[in-house]
Amino acid sequence: MKHFSMRRPDVNLLFLQVLVAGAVVICPNVAHAYMGEQFINNTAMYIIAPIAFFMIVITLGAAMVRPDVAKTTGYVAVVAVVLFGVIKLGNQIINWMQAG
Repeated sequence: MKHFSMRRPDVNLLFLQVLVAGAVVICPNVAHAYMGEQFINNTAMYIIAPIAFFMIVITLGAAMVRPDVAKTTGYVAVVAVVLFGVIKLGNQIINWMQAG
């Protein structure tokens, strides 16, 4: 006859539950309008804005040497600036669409 014993609880699962409960208790005020809002704002500030600035500088420099390259980098700069504006005005755009 087999001997059945109680299973020992998984220590990793127990540790994870305690960790999540502690995080919820310690920092309950970290809430954003939607998931990833802080990530998107950081991306706009630290990735898209420098790319737009860099492309504008390259466009001005390339316009002196090769106008065809200036046109292409100018398009990239315009797209980056528009994308930056849409990200930064995202909450207002959503509010305008809901109100109208």
